[in-house]
Amino acid sequence: MSPLVRKILFLAANPNGTKNVRLDKEIREIEVNLKLCRLKDTFELVQRWAVQVKDIRQAFLDVNPHIVHFACHGAGEAGLIFEDEQGELKFINPEAFADLFNLINGKIECVVLNSCYSYEQAKAISKYISAVVGISNAIEDKDAILFSSAFYDAIGAGRGYYNAYELGCNSIELNNSVKVGLKFFGEPEDKVRNDLKHGKTINKVKENDFYKKGSENLIQSTEDRDLIKYLLKEIIYSFDENDSESNIEDINKRLEIEVETYSQLKNELLQKNIIVSEVDIARIRIEYSLLVENPKILEEFLSDPKNSKKYLRLRLNLEHLIREDNKSIVVDNCFIVYKHSKLITKYLEILWNKNFTDIVDDSEFYCTVEFKNGFIAPLYLIAGPLRRFGEDWPRINREYERSIKLENTRYQSGIIQSLLSSNFTTWIAWGPSIPICNCEQWEYSLKGIQTTLQYGFGDENNSIPLLIPDIDEEKCFDTIFNQKEYRYHEILVRRATVKAKPTILSEKTKARLAKVIHAAQTDEYQELVLKLDKISDIQVLSKPKRNAEGKVVKSIGYYTAYVWILFGVTLDNPTKFTNRFNPRYKKINNRGYLWRDLLPFFEHVNIADPLAYKIQKKLLVYKALDFIKEYSDESNLRPLQYVYLCAFDHPNCGVNELVCDSAPENETIRGILENSIKMQDKYQCLKDIIHLQNNSEYISSCHLTDLVSELNDFLMNQDVR
Repeated sequence: MSPLVRKILFLAANPNGTKNVRLDKEIREIEVNLKLCRLKDTFELVQRWAVQVKDIRQAFLDVNPHIVHFACHGAGEAGLIFEDEQGELKFINPEAFADLFNLINGKIECVVLNSCYSYEQAKAISKYISAVVGISNAIEDKDAILFSSAFYDAIGAGRGYYNAYELGCNSIELNNSVKVGLKFFGEPEDKVRNDLKHGKTINKVKENDFYKKGSENLIQSTEDRDLIKYLLKEIIYSFDENDSESNIEDINKRLEIEVETYSQLKNELLQKNIIVSEVDIARIRIEYSLLVENPKILEEFLSDPKNSKKYLRLRLNLEHLIREDNKSIVVDNCFIVYKHSKLITKYLEILWNKNFTDIVDDSEFYCTVEFKNGFIAPLYLIAGPLRRFGEDWPRINREYERSIKLENTRYQSGIIQSLLSSNFTTWIAWGPSIPICNCEQWEYSLKGIQTTLQYGFGDENNSIPLLIPDIDEEKCFDTIFNQKEYRYHEILVRRATVKAKPTILSEKTKARLAKVIHAAQTDEYQELVLKLDKISDIQVLSKPKRNAEGKVVKSIGYYTAYVWILFGVTLDNPTKFTNRFNPRYKKINNRGYLWRDLLPFFEHVNIADPLAYKIQKKLLVYKALDFIKEYSDESNLRPLQYVYLCAFDHPNCGVNELVCDSAPENETIRGILENSIKMQDKYQCLKDIIHLQNNSEYISSCHLTDLVSELNDFLMNQDVR
């Protein structure tokens, strides 16, 4: 399906007898900016040179542009100057020229008169076009070029016309330190668009004048209607990619009815003093269907919308949402987001790419979603190679086996080799959860840096990242986790109701994420997150809640995670083991092989149950110690050394200050490990084999995303059959 394109018509005239201006340089600046912009695929630049008066009408009819840019000379009340058939100057009547825009009645949204003394002409055109730029005085050639360059730079980034105009003026002032005489006629569109994006269009009408001006700005153009139909069609096609031509034609007819229904609903709401655009109605409709109804119902509604009981119910729900100030769609939990994650991501990408509402940062839901049930965990779930490679993730194991064969004298024991390979592959493929720390890798308390928590019911496909606003993150964490009556290690997660917006992040936001999270981002994958709006009803349950009759009314809950401990296995000096992971360490020929000496042990645990969590941490340590004790003499060379690196509840980064109250040292996995070796007779024989470092530096849990990213890049470049 071909993308919808916004057309820019550039009309240039520099007739004989007028000052020669660098129109070629101006168009080159515009071309370069549009080719390099984020929305480059959504713009088409059409050029006409040596323009005569008759050429203007023909160009309007042929191109049907959205933006018209005149690069020529102006003469105040005498009008703009174009060429006649001999190339001499030809004045054009200002009123007749303005009437032309009214008679064409096409898609034109903005007119730029980048000409000296074009103020009067711009004022006349503004009767029929909502955004017009003119100049009240003379403008130098270089200033006209500076304005055009900045104006289309902004348009290409998704900015509105008024903001693009302001940036153009600012570009001249930055370079020349002079006040320019450019004028903008029309409503400050960026303010209107920004209000649309943040849900401020749904307001009570307080003044009759708003009907005359504000409502005109919300009347949808043919382009908006096309965008709505394109969006609905893309969602429907996601269910059946093999639609026949007849089906496509039928769907197009039904989409016309659908969009007309939006217009009717908008007009009915306007009579009730509620203003909302057709685009917003479409977005509310789709988001409600994605989260509350089966998205397939979108297609069912289109079959006969006027007689469908489901449609009537949906319409009532839509009107209710529109009337609400916070526009919240209420769902039970986040499973519905995972169920339709591909479709939701596609929907948000369409909004972004098609510039639905001047999205310049993150692409997010129009509605807030209220998730009634779920747990917030102070963890970051690393997305392992399973996400990157899909069904080809076993290449990790194949590459590991190949690396062992290259140095077949490293470990004589097949058991050690097998466990190193299988444990690490399983652990890293799905991706472990790591604790959020207060070290510089997280920088969660620094202004402008953002962090995510996990919200849902556990690892793998049971939770979703929850992006915390960068305003007062520390206070937010304290509110969720650091209630004085509870200890962190007793109850790790918090049950809560969350209001948030499903979102895909822009590169700008990704760049502001904490270092740990930023290292995990990949260009080819758009991760869906929840952008936090509000948290309420925080509950901490150390035991089931019962009513007066003793019946359980609120269980402890269920949040699963891999509780793990990570060792390094080496034949070398254990104190130097972690140095190999320093990015500045030059002696490693291929850093992709660093991971082959890492040995994790892990258990799948319900960490929402404090008793189960406490017991399973001990069992995990005992399992690791029993294995090391059993197979410590397997090497035919010298004994293997095991270096403790980090654990699920102990980053071992040197700071070890978690965002919530930390457990006492002796109750962490590391503390249990140390006490078991010291206090239990059966494990005292391991005190010379297991080495407890106090700072693993570049192999602490706070650097694991760097390791996974490095591993993914390494595997991507391996041709493993």
